[in-house]
Amino acid sequence: MGQKLKMATWNMGYWQHPKIHEKAWDYLFNEISPDIALVQEARPPGNTAFQGCIWKPVKRVSGKEEKWGSGVLTKSLPLKELEFRNCHPGALVGAEVELPGNKVLSAFSLYGLLDEGYATTTVHRMLSDLTFILMGKGEYKGKNRNVLLGGDLNISVQWDEKYGKEARYTHAHKLCFDRIEDFGLTSCFSKNAEYVQTLRYARSNVPWQNDYLFTSKDLKAESCNVISDPKIFPLSDHNPVVIELSL
Repeated sequence: MGQKLKMATWNMGYWQHPKIHEKAWDYLFNEISPDIALVQEARPPGNTAFQGCIWKPVKRVSGKEEKWGSGVLTKSLPLKELEFRNCHPGALVGAEVELPGNKVLSAFSLYGLLDEGYATTTVHRMLSDLTFILMGKGEYKGKNRNVLLGGDLNISVQWDEKYGKEARYTHAHKLCFDRIEDFGLTSCFSKNAEYVQTLRYARSNVPWQNDYLFTSKDLKAESCNVISDPKIFPLSDHNPVVIELSL
């Protein structure tokens, strides 16, 4: 029986609730308790209980740097920052995590930063920046990578279905997911399942799914769950996504 690891992604809602943000960190560490966490709209406290933390503040297209950003954190696994050409620092953060059995995981936390109202543009740029790593080209040639990619992408095929014709496009968001799949990454959500709400948007009655986790083919998620716990409702308008892998 292989060792099991829990991995999670969560938009932690710092900019909306900065005064109680540490409660979100307490919930992430103690209630969800993931071995690896991808976070967005987050700002780690100085005394974060996670052993490993690679975090960067978001830098907007305008050049403004926010107090919050994205990160990759581990409870006990060693990690180091994965450096690469990055058009959107803080919205995309990468780390190499040492897994049991001398395996290495390339983990990427993505935040679909809005650019003139679009998130698809920034997500496409991030995927372009990751191409050499995910395809094993250049300095990454010959490296067999286990990959975890996820976050609040701020995109959803639901948008195409609801607004596509009005906006004179029908597959703009789906094209982003097609690119991810073309890298050999698989969604941890069942293809046969309906959308699972991860964003609780007060001004819309659509059960939006904006948050996702994808893994490379050698990593199989035994379970994938969205946590909808009233405890987190005051902390963030996003629900965490949690998977469990068996190595």
